[in-house]
Amino acid sequence: MLPGVIGVLQANEALKILVGYGEPLVGRIMTFDAQATEFGELKLRRDPQCATCSVPPPAIKPVAVAS
Repeated sequence: MLPGVIGVLQANEALKILVGYGEPLVGRIMTFDAQATEFGELKLRRDPQCATCSVPPPAIKPVAVAS
């Protein structure tokens, strides 16, 4: 049952992003306690040293792959 619940939540988040409807969990993590049937939420902070999530992100240069 638990993988099904988590899968539905993940699909819901993907649909919110693709359709542009609702508020996706950007900058937040949802937790689920199956034993108590409780949901929680954790807020995340951006790491200024992170190349992926820093604001504004640094320019990323493509890497040439030798064939």
